[in-house]
Amino acid sequence: MKPKRIALFLAAALCFSCFGVPTSAKKGEGVELEETAYYTNSIKDDIGDPFVMRWNGRYYLYPSSGTEKIECWTSTDLVNWEYGGVCAENPVLRNAYAPEVVYYNGNFYMYTSPDGQGHYVLQSESPTGPFQVITGNMRRDIDGDVFIDDDGQWYFLTSGGTCITRYPMTSPSDFGDGTPLRAASMAGSWTEGPMVVKHDGLYYLTYTGNHVLHKGYRVGYAVGDSMDTLSKATDTLLVSTTDEVFGPGHSSSVKGPDLDSYYIAYHTLIEVNGGSPSRNMSIDRLVFNGEVMEALGPTVTQQQMPAQPDICSYFDSAAALAGWTGGQLENGALALSDGDLVVSDQTYTGDFTAEFCVSGITGRRGRAGAIFAYRDDKNYAAALLNAQEQTLDVSVVKDGQAKELANLPLTTSFQEPVRLDCVQSMQIERTDDSYEFFFNDHTVGSVTIPDADGADAAYKVGLYAENTSASCSYLGLTGEVHGGSADTYYKPVPGSIQARNCLEDFSADALEPVKVQNDSLHSYALRTKAGQSYSYRVNVKSDGYYDLAILYRSAALAEFSVSVDGETMRTGSMQPSQEYATTALRRVPLTKGEHTIALTYASGEPTVVRYSLTAHTAVEPIAQTYDAEEDNASYYGGPWTVRDGVLAMPEASCGKRLYGADGWSDYTVEADITPIGGTNSGLLVRATNPDSGNYVGTPDSAPSNTGTDWLQGYFVGPGLLGKQDYGWTTLAQDDRVSVSAGETYHMKVVCEGPNIKVYINGTLSIDYTDPEPFLNGKVGMRTHYCATQYDNFTVTPIHTAVKAELQQLIDTVDAADLTGADPVKLETLNQKLDAARQVMERDTVTEAEIDTAYTALQAAFDALIKAEVIPGDLDGDGTVTIQDVMEACKILARQSAGKAPTADELAAGDLDGDEKISINDVMEICKILARQA
Repeated sequence: MKPKRIALFLAAALCFSCFGVPTSAKKGEGVELEETAYYTNSIKDDIGDPFVMRWNGRYYLYPSSGTEKIECWTSTDLVNWEYGGVCAENPVLRNAYAPEVVYYNGNFYMYTSPDGQGHYVLQSESPTGPFQVITGNMRRDIDGDVFIDDDGQWYFLTSGGTCITRYPMTSPSDFGDGTPLRAASMAGSWTEGPMVVKHDGLYYLTYTGNHVLHKGYRVGYAVGDSMDTLSKATDTLLVSTTDEVFGPGHSSSVKGPDLDSYYIAYHTLIEVNGGSPSRNMSIDRLVFNGEVMEALGPTVTQQQMPAQPDICSYFDSAAALAGWTGGQLENGALALSDGDLVVSDQTYTGDFTAEFCVSGITGRRGRAGAIFAYRDDKNYAAALLNAQEQTLDVSVVKDGQAKELANLPLTTSFQEPVRLDCVQSMQIERTDDSYEFFFNDHTVGSVTIPDADGADAAYKVGLYAENTSASCSYLGLTGEVHGGSADTYYKPVPGSIQARNCLEDFSADALEPVKVQNDSLHSYALRTKAGQSYSYRVNVKSDGYYDLAILYRSAALAEFSVSVDGETMRTGSMQPSQEYATTALRRVPLTKGEHTIALTYASGEPTVVRYSLTAHTAVEPIAQTYDAEEDNASYYGGPWTVRDGVLAMPEASCGKRLYGADGWSDYTVEADITPIGGTNSGLLVRATNPDSGNYVGTPDSAPSNTGTDWLQGYFVGPGLLGKQDYGWTTLAQDDRVSVSAGETYHMKVVCEGPNIKVYINGTLSIDYTDPEPFLNGKVGMRTHYCATQYDNFTVTPIHTAVKAELQQLIDTVDAADLTGADPVKLETLNQKLDAARQVMERDTVTEAEIDTAYTALQAAFDALIKAEVIPGDLDGDGTVTIQDVMEACKILARQSAGKAPTADELAAGDLDGDEKISINDVMEICKILARQA
């Protein structure tokens, strides 16, 4: 089953010491809604190579330094950062690259490579220092990351040139022999910035490259079920070369404040001064689906603030004890004496993720830790850290009788015992009756604890000490588990949405393991049901049309509709396909801000992997004969020349030249192409995020071939179609095509939906349908060490999808029963209908003209068939009846599940003008009924 949402019933005030921003509660769960807080990238200026460590419920930021001092910042929400001061200072630390910090048994260890000339290890008793250098130069290149596996083994990961290298560690300051991780390679070029996250049993290793001064600097990742079985996932987890944001790279990934989400922190390039980069820090949400990890960014507009836990306290002030029964504060922590049991006044139900940071546990029989599933002093469960046995002891107390369930060994390293006198963290994740336990985020085991009180029982959480004193410096609990918070997060649009991350609950067997292609990642698709709606929260960047792509498979024709905030916007269909394929629904209208998009499947019950929404821009025709020096290219890289009636790339040079906009979708591109020295040249279609490979601000700084494949889109050469995602994948070849140097040939490429057709000299050469296509992007040329001339370059829009919208409206009007309609309005409708049909019949028509015909016909049709709204008449029968009361109650129930009423429902049912349908409106409808009686 999907994770159940937590319900909190506030018996006392929240512990506000935990919150840097207001939290957002869920509807219908016993708490008042507060406004959601937001942030906008960049969140911090002048930060490069940001490493964010989470410890004791707080975050610590360590960026690269340009001096002999390393500075740090602290935060509780990942957005608002407080200066933590200089945490390390030493002449050997000059220009310290990418410092990273790890906590172990009461000490903090920092790893950094000054001037990129090898690593030093530093040590401190505090995350804010002072850190002292404890080793000489350990070499190991630049950008070190420490990963500690569940078995306690430490690994040091660092740049190894063209890939990441892993070194086993025998102590916090000793490294073994290196093993190249070939999967973690930025297309075989310079690779740096490693970071490992383990989530739901899978290892995700992010890396970055090529060079920090490139616009095409980016983040990729490899994934596997062990550190020895990693395989490349993508080199474009984060990539952007637009004027708004470019060069996102050198990331670190960290658990969010709510204990369930993950965020990626990275820097973006602002400018280059004298060869030195100016960079800012940003964060965006990470979402996991099997082996698929998606970064929902890079974003530049307002995004939902990282959520805080539902129950939370740092116990750092007297006010922090409000809402807790028992305990006292000492030295900035909750102090427990032997036998103390301290319980939160708040209650929770259902699944949860919780964290407890405890210390001061000593003695041969000393145990302390978490209380959960607490009903009263004689009925609860406990997970206690045992200092002597080095175990996490799980037990239940029922009717005052204790029963030990498990003694789970703690994760240890270097054959050293765990120090429980210093701060250590333990985590609990509950899913139904299964409880999984973690020690310092490392899994130590799971235990089944049947819930005798039922799934909806309300419990409390707390702390307990036995035969020892102890302290708790942080406690958090949230009603999400295994990434379930991604379901309610507002995903940025443009962007993609995993189909499983809907608001609706579904059974576990609705998820189907899927691998779309041989080289694709294992993920999970959602089996839909006919008549069922699947809703997704989105945060739209700007007003406009968006193209919706759906990756699916279906045994039968599947028909669906797309609604936004309850109002149907578009309908579409999916052709039967036993293999996974993509269908495109063009031009879904969206406005800026937060919305709920719902997909309702009328038939077919397809299995859906994900949805993608891309900003749509109308294709403008191009007819370029290069008779003028200026050809209005929207992007170019390389020494192109426009003269003597041709566009030319000189001998032994490389480059790209693009026209149009990222939002262009369906079009035909044609050109006369003359390769002069070699044949590695052709056309680009659906191209986005191009980069020349030159350093920002220094255009002659890199070899001309560096950025040949730096784009996302398709390259079409003679007899060749390939996909470029900052790399190269051959999709189709036609060995019949032969082109010689100096020979002019005519190439025509037709891009419609996921299908690409290539014609050479009028003959069909390639007909390829991409199951996971790029559907939007610019058009243009690309050459690689090949002198080439281009002429008679044309772009013609394909309006099939846009005309289909207009035809659907024409069919709707034709089928409508307009008997007795107002004659004047009917005449206007017929005029607009005739105009729309004329547009449909024209061979050459612009998207704007189709839009105008559509809007005029829709307005005339609405004016004819829409009657005056009768307040309270929700079932549309022309009067207010008991059925309207029932309809209003149904809308109330849907609102509780997060579904907004339609515009028509709101117009008829919102009688008190508060822009929602509430219990007050139901009462007003009842009063109308009474007056009628």
